Amino acid sequence: MAGACGERRDMSTFPPAVLAFLQEQLIDTQAPAFLLLADDGTVVDWGGALGAYGIHDLERGVDVAERVPLLQGLLPLGVAREGVPLVETDAGAVADVDLFRGAEGTWVVLRNVTPAVERERALQQSRNAMQLLERSMAKQEAAKGAPGGLLPNALAALGIAIFEPLGTDRFRLLAAPPQWLGALWPDITNATDECPLHEHSPFLRDFLEEADGCWQTGSGSCRAGPWTEVDALGRDWHLEAVALSVQGRSLLAIVDVGQSHREKTALLQRAREHVLGHQRLLKDLEKKDVLLHCIVHDLRTPMVSAHAALQLLATETLPYDARRAIVVGRTELERQDLLIRSILDVFAADLNELESRADAAPVDVADCAAEVVDAFRPAFQLRGINLALERTDAEPPGGWGVVAERTRLVRVLANLVDNALRHSRRDTTVAVGLAVDGEGVFVTVDDEGPGVPADLQPRLFDRFSHGGPAGNIGLGLHFCRVTIEGWGGRIGQENRAGGGSRFWFRLPQSSGRADE
Repeated sequence: MAGACGERRDMSTFPPAVLAFLQEQLIDTQAPAFLLLADDGTVVDWGGALGAYGIHDLERGVDVAERVPLLQGLLPLGVAREGVPLVETDAGAVADVDLFRGAEGTWVVLRNVTPAVERERALQQSRNAMQLLERSMAKQEAAKGAPGGLLPNALAALGIAIFEPLGTDRFRLLAAPPQWLGALWPDITNATDECPLHEHSPFLRDFLEEADGCWQTGSGSCRAGPWTEVDALGRDWHLEAVALSVQGRSLLAIVDVGQSHREKTALLQRAREHVLGHQRLLKDLEKKDVLLHCIVHDLRTPMVSAHAALQLLATETLPYDARRAIVVGRTELERQDLLIRSILDVFAADLNELESRADAAPVDVADCAAEVVDAFRPAFQLRGINLALERTDAEPPGGWGVVAERTRLVRVLANLVDNALRHSRRDTTVAVGLAVDGEGVFVTVDDEGPGVPADLQPRLFDRFSHGGPAGNIGLGLHFCRVTIEGWGGRIGQENRAGGGSRFWFRLPQSSGRADE
């Protein structure tokens, strides 16, 4: 009959689910393994997690002592059953080894108990640490009033040295010496009574004169600013001194503020790095904005010419299909122009100065001017404005080559001509002039418009400065200025005596021949 509740040993009555759970727990936690040995000590069979115990390469008929050294001295069995606990294996695991006789031979069962052993070791270490702590606290309680008590040791751990003045330039160390004191002034650390602090630090000597006044009044405190001392090993120690009067006693506290100093220095360094990174990011964004505006301006120039050409074609007598195609083209151009204006509105940002000085071959400014005039001529004709290119008949001795980059130079000329177009009236003339003087090639764009108001002239070439119609965000003339000045030239504007404006720029004449 079964025993009392909880004492049953017959596993046959356990439900299969419970048996499976117990088996899984045993395999996971103890990694069981077995060996079956013949009476002569040779291996008959094996199984389980033998690798966890460093047992490998078994063969039937091989002497087990050759492959499993941990069994040496345990065989043959002197009793029917024997157990050897806590056996260290070659794999570093700790195993309980059980041996018992059966009809087939001697069975050797190994169970891994390493986690239990490690827990016991950790508990023992905790017990030892608690005992040491109890002894230390007992000693500190017994010596509370002594200089080596709990409070002085705590001050030393915080890097604070406490001194009491004993007279002229003589001090006594009241607490345990902190690390920095032993590194800087070991003779003070070893002194049993009095020490001359003023002999060790010129900075401290000056501060002690101020501290003496604080001690004489018997109230308040004074603080020295942080200073640095260097020990014999070349290490820097950042210190700060405070003179105090507490309950009628004069005290001098010297504190190691090195950790705080290092943290502040690290924070400042990280702040500088963040500022530099922020500045680099802003510059990258500004350069992208410059590129975007340049692309947009380049897109608008051919669109103006194409739009004007379509308007001229619309005045001709054309078949219905051709007129319809012109209407479609003009509609699409207007849509693109609206899109470009939207982009300009969204991405209007400060421009960074362009790094524009070119190292390429000289550029023919006369050829660039002719290209721009030809591109704008249909737009001028549509508005009834004459566009002329004026230059000397004979090519100057040095040619029309200038120090520039062709694409940007064309853009500068296009901006100035487009500006003149927007401010000119019907039946007037816009003239692009070229000349060579003693300073270089002089280029002018003259119109007969209203001129530039006096209050706008000083800031005419600044970013976002414009006095024209809505939709112009004031980047074109600013681009012209930074580009021309980047090539070592000059640009300006002046109102003409007879009415209208003259925009001009001068570029250094190149010594070589310009590319065709």
